[in-house]
Order: sequence, then C-alpha cells, then structure tokens
Amino acid sequence: MNQEHTSPSSEFEVPSQPRLSLALLGATSIRCNGRPLVFGYDKVLALLIYLAVEGERLHRRSTLVGLLWPEQDEQAARHSLSQALWHLRRALHDTPAYPLLHTTRDTVALGPSPEIWLDVAAFGQHLSADDGSELERAVALYNGDFLSDLPLSPSVEFEEWVLVKRERLREQACAALQRLSDPQDWGEHAGKACSFARRWAELDPLCEEAHRRTMLLLARMGQRTAALAQFEQCRRILQTELHIEPEPATSALYETIKHSVAPAPAPVAKFVREALPLPPTSLVGRKRELAELQGLLADPANRLITVTGPGGVGKTRLALHAALAVAPSFADGVFFVPLAAVRESPRASPPGRG
Repeated sequence: MNQEHTSPSSEFEVPSQPRLSLALLGATSIRCNGRPLVFGYDKVLALLIYLAVEGERLHRRSTLVGLLWPEQDEQAARHSLSQALWHLRRALHDTPAYPLLHTTRDTVALGPSPEIWLDVAAFGQHLSADDGSELERAVALYNGDFLSDLPLSPSVEFEEWVLVKRERLREQACAALQRLSDPQDWGEHAGKACSFARRWAELDPLCEEAHRRTMLLLARMGQRTAALAQFEQCRRILQTELHIEPEPATSALYETIKHSVAPAPAPVAKFVREALPLPPTSLVGRKRELAELQGLLADPANRLITVTGPGGVGKTRLALHAALAVAPSFADGVFFVPLAAVRESPRASPPGRG
C-alpha cells in the first residue's frame, strides 16, 4: 500500500531547500526536493528512517538485515536489503554525481548531513546548547512522540528500536520542559512557565512533580480553581493508571492552595534569588526525601523543620533544593542564613539573674 507523508504544522521552520527532510516527532512528514515521498513497502520506509535517525555513519549490512529481515536466512536477507536499497535510491532520485545513499559491499550510509534535515537531530542540537532560548526551540520541535502516528511494524527488532528511541526522546523533552517551567527563571512572567509545565504534565502524566509545578504556577497567577482542578486531574490519572493516591507533597500543596485566604495576585512579589544560593551540585537519589520535605514546608502547621544526619551526607543541598522548589509560594521570599561561623550557642541567663 502506498504511503504519502505530508508536512505537519509546526511553529519551527524547516531550513530552506534540504534535499531530504524528515519530521518524525508527531505527524510524520518525509519529503525529497520539496515533494512527499511515496513508498510501496514498509521496510523501505523503515530502512530510510533508521539510516537517517542513526546519523551520518556507516552501517554494516549484517546489522541492517538483522534489524529488518531477522526471519530470513543470510543470503535471502542480504538480497532483500539490496532490493530495498534499490527502491530507496529510486525514491530519493539519487544520482552517481550527487548521491544521498552511499553503499559498499558491506556497508550503507546516508548523507551528507547538509543535504538532510531531520527534526530529531535538530531537537538534539538545540538541547545540547544548554540555553533557555535553545531549549524553547527544542520543545517547539517536539510536536509529539517519535513515529507515534505511523503504524510501522516491519519486525519485532525494529519495533523495539522505535520504543527505546521514543522513550529517550520523550524523557529529553520532559527534562527541557522542567527547566523551562522553573518559576524562578520567569519572575512575574509565570504564564509562559505555566504553559511549559502543562506540556510537561501532558507528556508525562504520571509525574507528580509536573502536576505540582503546574498547580504552583496557576496559584501564583491567581488561578486557584484551575490549580485545584489540576490536582483532581492528577489524582484521577494516578487512580486509573496505578491505583494509588498522590504523594504527600502533592496533597499538601493542594491543601495549602485550597485553604489560602485569597488567590495569589497576578503580580506576585518577586523572589529574591540572591537570598538563596543555588545548590552547587544536582540532587541524586533523594527523590523521596525531597518530596517529604516539600510536603512539610507546604503545610502551614509546621513552623520549624529540622534536617538531621551525619556531616557530609548532603543536608544543606537537600534543604536548598526543597527551598528552591517551594520558593514561589512564599510571597516574602525564602532566605538562607549560614551558621558555619557560629562556634557556640548563646547561653541563657541563670535563674535569678537579669
């Protein structure tokens, strides 16, 4: 059956005049010289996608036949690969003078890269820049999961490759959205951060941190009803998918928003970043403790919380990460008071004196 692939709508422009363009995140679009490619066989399409996504490098024919023709013996599988390459070369209008497909007796490669535009590759390049505007460009490219609209099942091995790639790309998109939705980075512009938080929760609906971030930002903008509705949505998803209740930190944030005297005003007092130093390193292996501490901080009944443990285990780092997470819900800010210079506690006056 012939398959025609048309362009998806996206706010990110494909560079002009690539010989071959592939949009595989969301609505699949594959074009050569500006025209949709038509394939008569799934395995030809699968071969092109694999060669493009795995980059400009040599692929051994033995690897490709194992991926797409595992049920055939070696001789038959190599013949099937040769036939697929012939169909692919024809679809790409390849010429010896300007080839996109490069083959030898033992290897196959697709390139050069300036002739090819691939949204997956562009997505990765923007992520690697580690810059706010570049992260925004990356998530703009993420129109949906990898090959989510293409029922392509040439082999179990290919399906497994797709699933692993899809999960990895989704994780990267969620990590970018988590950074972009950080309330501290947007100050009074919580609306944009909230839109990123919502996308994060949509991409990873079982991630309670994404739901909490959305609730916090909605409350910060004065949208208390929407913040409470986000909690109910989170609870329904967890109940339906995992048959569990939300984490204590999520429930505590819900109660705080629910019983607040009034919705947070839209122009919230700006958080003083200088009052709270950024943690020197990332927090690893403390997800449970961090969630518990955030829940305690969100409960107005707790006036004092003490984190105890041996020296060097990361008490300060844990406290800083928790404080940064809940800072937007404290209009007067969150402050760090170092006590390293204090050598002894102030002594109370003995009874009967002063």
